[in-house]
Amino acid sequence: MGALLRAQAEIRSRFAAESRVRPVSRGAARRRSGRGLMPLGFGTHEWAQALETAINASSEYRNAAASWGVGFNGNLLLAFERGGALEQGLYLLLKLERGRCLAAEFVPGPSRPEAGFTLRAPYPIWREILNGKTLAASAILTGSMRVEGNMIALLKHAGAHRSLIHCVSSLDTRFPGA
Repeated sequence: MGALLRAQAEIRSRFAAESRVRPVSRGAARRRSGRGLMPLGFGTHEWAQALETAINASSEYRNAAASWGVGFNGNLLLAFERGGALEQGLYLLLKLERGRCLAAEFVPGPSRPEAGFTLRAPYPIWREILNGKTLAASAILTGSMRVEGNMIALLKHAGAHRSLIHCVSSLDTRFPGA
């Protein structure tokens, strides 16, 4: 329990200076259609591939996550649990190591032994995070988002995860119910 309290205090101190999420570029990951640029559908293979591209194109992420996955499993499962307009959970597996995304794919279920960490939250919470209305750290501290994995390793790389969220929120996305 002491480690959890220290981890929460560390999150608070690292994120206390952040009063808002930085704006992100929306042009990096769009697809072409006959009529011009269109948002990508959330939960699609195309969206996952665009995210992989956006992560690998981000020097911010590459620098912040240079030591992520070194000596430990850095694969991350983002569990978008059903709620709001999302009738069925979606599970995005990101294979991350040393500032690179080796693969990004939606997987069939929440049990992924190859994931070193899992972030779970109901879809409406994820929407708030991806739209910049809520910080992931705040969602963790309030219990809206649950973390499975080594919390200390996650905290040591808080900047990498902030950068990763920026990459995800940079995608021009058509969300269910939007």
